[in-house]
Amino acid sequence: MGYREGKDINYWCDYIKEIDKDSKIITFGESMGAATVLYGNEYGYNDNVKGIIEDCGYAYIPQVYEFTAHQMGINKVFTKIGVSAMNVAFFIFFRMRVYKHSPLTGIKRKSIPICFIHGDIDQIVPYESFLMFKENINKDTKAVFETFKGSKHCSAFKNETDRYMKIITSFIKENAN
Repeated sequence: MGYREGKDINYWCDYIKEIDKDSKIITFGESMGAATVLYGNEYGYNDNVKGIIEDCGYAYIPQVYEFTAHQMGINKVFTKIGVSAMNVAFFIFFRMRVYKHSPLTGIKRKSIPICFIHGDIDQIVPYESFLMFKENINKDTKAVFETFKGSKHCSAFKNETDRYMKIITSFIKENAN
């Protein structure tokens, strides 16, 4: 779910810095990739990383599973049992505690600038994840929150390409200089 891959992002950013000490890096991810770049922030990016762009990332793993189960019409009791089983499996196979590790952790402390993008009718990662980021972001972190009305999961670019590109371009220009 992107937790370990967050370290990979950090290693790649460190490698880029070794090659070009003056590099300016903006990390970008969609869906699980969005969660991954936020996990990278939790581990601590080097000072060449100037910003994060996340599109439709989840805030909390159990929330995604519960949302999906609800979409499928699965009973809440069975959903809770399934999420508990998933928690055990994640710990056994990945040494990850889904109730402890969350992309929210990386944004609660002051961080580099972050651009959050989410469609309001996302059918895979609930829009509530976006709202949780908005509510939990450290107030000292420079953050941009953009909702794309009528956009499903990771479809904001397709639905409103010009607006999407203006947001991304503006964020990069403002933070990578």
